[in-house]
Amino acid sequence: MRANERRMRLIEELCERKFDTIDNLAFELGVSRRTICYDIEELSLSYPIFTAKGTGGGVWVRDGYRLGRRYLTEKQKELLERLSAGLTAQDAEIMDSILSQFTLAGGFDVTPEKPLKVDVKYAFNSLGGDISGYSVKVVPHAVEGKDFDFTLDGQAYSFQAETNLTGGFDIEYGEESFTVTSKGGVDDVLNGVYPNNEIGDCEGKGYADMYSLVITSYNGEATVTVHFSAYEEVCEITLDKEVIVF
Repeated sequence: MRANERRMRLIEELCERKFDTIDNLAFELGVSRRTICYDIEELSLSYPIFTAKGTGGGVWVRDGYRLGRRYLTEKQKELLERLSAGLTAQDAEIMDSILSQFTLAGGFDVTPEKPLKVDVKYAFNSLGGDISGYSVKVVPHAVEGKDFDFTLDGQAYSFQAETNLTGGFDIEYGEESFTVTSKGGVDDVLNGVYPNNEIGDCEGKGYADMYSLVITSYNGEATVTVHFSAYEEVCEITLDKEVIVF
């Protein structure tokens, strides 16, 4: 097993178990304790991994962190969606659960105390895609029963009907990762999208995972979607301390 394969196995096991000891990991992976310590040191540069020495000590990942490591390509997803149309209601429900499990990642609460980093390297490497020239788009996460109206120059509009909220965020691209900074709450995001219009009726509105990052490879063959929450009191999403890995 090569070093990069061993490290991916290590982080996958930690995400599943939440806590383990260095000695146990070294035994299971068939390497020395020193090698595991070095692997953890390397992984901690990109993942929220923590260690503690002494009795009761060990290795763990931040509570609530989830590793989204299996994703369908857009073509695979479209094929399964087409097949769903001919299934019975019971089978269609199972198909929907498969699509949800293998195409989406979410549950990320962004606060100043819990900044995130979006690393696209693993997403498109695992899908066989090239990460150069990837693109990022922010859209509403359409959740049944959670939509709300806001006003644009006095006219009511559906939030989930919006097709592009990217203007409400500042996005800084790197070769293998990107950072996203929010302009503020819902009204600030919409003001960023419509800078020359008057936005209203947003106070107290919103829901968990209301935003989606759609990350697409340069050729459009690989797409990953990540849902996240940004609360109104949070003025910045700095994705540079923790990692969402696909």
